Formats: sequence, structure tokens, C-alpha cells
Amino acid sequence: MENKRADDTRTQDAQGNDSPSDSNKLGPIRRHPYIAAIIAILILLVIAAVVIWWLNARHYEWTDDAFIDARTVTVGAEIAGRITDVAVTDNQPVEAGAVLLRIDDSDYQA
Repeated sequence: MENKRADDTRTQDAQGNDSPSDSNKLGPIRRHPYIAAIIAILILLVIAAVVIWWLNARHYEWTDDAFIDARTVTVGAEIAGRITDVAVTDNQPVEAGAVLLRIDDSDYQA
């Protein structure tokens, strides 16, 4: 019976023993919380920078061979003259039949 009690005490000592080797078993995040927080913040900053770059860069076309596919429209006037007023701005959507510009009509008035 004494052997059984001695075995039980050894088992309890092994289970309840708080030795310094237990602190080495903690993960690196629990051992260094400030360094882990700094690394997490840096990772978030890198992700934010990549997202901002992507949101900005996706609006620009680029190519290695200098050819970009696009729809082109030729605008030509039926009469010649000086332009006095431009009614649209760059990249403004316009409807069919809308006035784009006004031509000086002083030659036709004379």
C-alpha cells in the first residue's frame, strides 16, 4: 500500500508542478504581447496600403505593347467656322442630339 501512495504522490507532483519549463511552453504571442501587437498593426497597415493602391491603380490602363482597345467616335462638323462656346467637359456623358459646341455665325449673318 505504501508503494501505491508513493506512486499517487509522484503523479500529483508531476501534474501540479509549476516549474520554469512551463513558462517556456507559452506561445510567443503570450510571451511578447507588445511585439505581437506591433506586428499585427504593421500587417494591417500593409493590407490597407495594398487596398488603397489597388483602388487607385484600377482606374488606369497600362500595357507593355502600347496598344489599348477603346471605342473611338469621330466628331465632324457639317460647316466650318470658329467655335465660340463648348457645352461639354472632358469625359462627360452626352445624349444623342445634345449640343456639344456653338460655332460663330457672323459669316452667315453677313
